Amino acid sequence: MKAETPKKIPTLEADGAKAEKKLGGGKGDNSPKDDQLLLQAKGGDGKKAQPVDKGKEEAKEAKASSRNDIISIPIGVNIGQYRVEEALGGCGVVYKIKTKGGEYHAMKLERTDQKRRDQLLPLEAHVLKQLQFTDYAAKFIEYGKCSCEFLNLFYPKFSKKFFYFFTKGPVIYALVMALLGKSISDLQDKRDKFKFTTGTVLRIGLRIYYVHRDVKPSNFAIDRQNQKRVYLIDFGLSRSLRKRATKLLRKPRMDVPFRGTPGYCSLNAHKRVELGRHDDLWSLVYMMVDLNNGSLPWFGQENREHAAVLKGCPLAFRSIMDYLRTLTYKQLSDYNGLESIFIQMLEARDISGNQSMDWEPLYIKRLEEVKKPSEVSRLHNPF
Repeated sequence: MKAETPKKIPTLEADGAKAEKKLGGGKGDNSPKDDQLLLQAKGGDGKKAQPVDKGKEEAKEAKASSRNDIISIPIGVNIGQYRVEEALGGCGVVYKIKTKGGEYHAMKLERTDQKRRDQLLPLEAHVLKQLQFTDYAAKFIEYGKCSCEFLNLFYPKFSKKFFYFFTKGPVIYALVMALLGKSISDLQDKRDKFKFTTGTVLRIGLRIYYVHRDVKPSNFAIDRQNQKRVYLIDFGLSRSLRKRATKLLRKPRMDVPFRGTPGYCSLNAHKRVELGRHDDLWSLVYMMVDLNNGSLPWFGQENREHAAVLKGCPLAFRSIMDYLRTLTYKQLSDYNGLESIFIQMLEARDISGNQSMDWEPLYIKRLEEVKKPSEVSRLHNPF
């Protein structure tokens, strides 16, 4: 099979640092109005996109996660060889678990009695296993079907005694993976005006090269030990672009269901067009704008028309978005060229890879608090 050749992204200039400063991407990052990128979004029916309010969008995501595939597991229940320690997040899908040897992992659960088209965990487990060659995917531990036992409490109406008994729980899919730290979305909520410094945003962008279809802050998490390392998580909406037998690129479908989160997805997703590798990069740019500015301009707006997407961002972002406009479903993105531009933007700000990310001081402070004698147990996990 012939190797794919990426469509090259135009370089800024030979001297990247000077080029970025020339574009106005210095420490101020104040983009002139003439250079603000205007973006117009339309739905698949030709109508303007519906309003996307950040608060409503989060509520919609929560509602979407509250389907009948959610499994409520009591703390202390044993699932296979693991003991459930606590729920991670409010969706009731991911749990912190402990092995008999005292190791902590994360376990993601899904019911097996759903329709096949609604099952996301088998695909997520498959994709995660395929990504074990990279350092930026969570470690895959195991996946399979299992059942769990619940300790139920029975209190007869006319009795003063409590009766406990075990019952078999439902058969479920269980994906066990490495336990990670906070998501980028959770960390963003703790920032002043929900903003990260440009240096942190740029270094996040250097690490993401996957076909995913739902790129957004809540689907990235940091390492519990090395807080500079960022992982992409939640591959339940991923789609393979190659045929399993021939490894050739699939032909784009004509009728494509919506996939992704409206506030972060590309225009192709809104138009119900088959998503390619470049569509993840569109979502990545939107996510980075959100992290840099504290929100996206269309949150709370009636549509994306005349939205100054790049206001307050490094002007080299414009080169990236202009390049993404030229890509099609079949074309491979120039990841090396994109990485080079991110490096140039960092050099223009005299930022090195060894500098702390915005969330690192918070973790250091919490670690110091745990080390001090207090009522907090030594086994308490500060993350």
